[in-house]
Amino acid sequence: MVERLADPLFWAENMLPGVFFLLLGGLFGSFLNVVAYRVPRGGSVMGRRSHCPRCGAMIRSRDNVPVLGWVLLGGRCYACRGWISARYPIVEAIMAVGVMTLATRELATNGGNLPGGSPGFPTGPDLVFVHASWQVMLAFAWHVALLATLVVWSLFAVDGYRPSARGLAVVVLLLGLVGVAVPGVVPVDLAGRADWPRGLSLQNAVITAVLIAGVGAVLGGIVAGTPSFVVAPADAGWFWPAGGVLLGVVLGWQGATLAGAVGLGLAVVWMGLCLVGGSWRRGLAGRIRYASLALPIAAVVAIGWWRPLLNLANSWGAHSILSFAASTL
Repeated sequence: MVERLADPLFWAENMLPGVFFLLLGGLFGSFLNVVAYRVPRGGSVMGRRSHCPRCGAMIRSRDNVPVLGWVLLGGRCYACRGWISARYPIVEAIMAVGVMTLATRELATNGGNLPGGSPGFPTGPDLVFVHASWQVMLAFAWHVALLATLVVWSLFAVDGYRPSARGLAVVVLLLGLVGVAVPGVVPVDLAGRADWPRGLSLQNAVITAVLIAGVGAVLGGIVAGTPSFVVAPADAGWFWPAGGVLLGVVLGWQGATLAGAVGLGLAVVWMGLCLVGGSWRRGLAGRIRYASLALPIAAVVAIGWWRPLLNLANSWGAHSILSFAASTL
């Protein structure tokens, strides 16, 4: 083991791909911060460079490095020394860790984390670009798009901004079309079978994918929407059911219910920390809004550790109960 640690190739094979996706995710997070800030204000996401919201000074390139730039500036604008919200590096960190986790759990195992996958796929520096199947690569990109959408929507909820129902529906439809066009990237069917597209004609596979998305949307909206009655202010409550519908369309009802349950747990923990931290009289409602970030985090957990979570649900009998509910829809 000591010899392997001293081998530069070992570090290249095991560290460089992770570092690459960590940086890529951080850049995604930086862009999502821009989207979440400008869209509610009617601005263009492709317009001027990022700037200080207080004095308008352009953010220097060296200060625009995800997370690190904020830390080096001490959380203050270099020009006016005004505070820069900590939510910017937090979002960048969530996307960085999220994308790296999805790459590690999916690309580095050729989908071994998903039902029907094969754990123990050989590692190597070219793995994420060559060895993973095209369906796994597509599933990875699909899941990253899901994560990015949930992060942006959660920031909209934090700011009290509600997109139009038509806009939300268009996003759900566009992401859902991926599973309909390529049914093989949908991890499980309604009965939990991972190899369900095999042996089906294209027409039957598409019809089945539509049913999976439809049932997933309904159950996902119900389960993930539960926190809207617990931890969401009135003007932010739309996010949880909308996010659950999106999860159901992409992951099916099994993945959506797993992510919804994990998200509810994380959100309640966050609310408890806010209360224990003495925030009752110091902007408690504003801090509770950030509980919405629990759902994208939960989505990564559900995708990355689908197998053990599904086994845990089975051991509790939850899978049988929800399977019955899905079959009655």
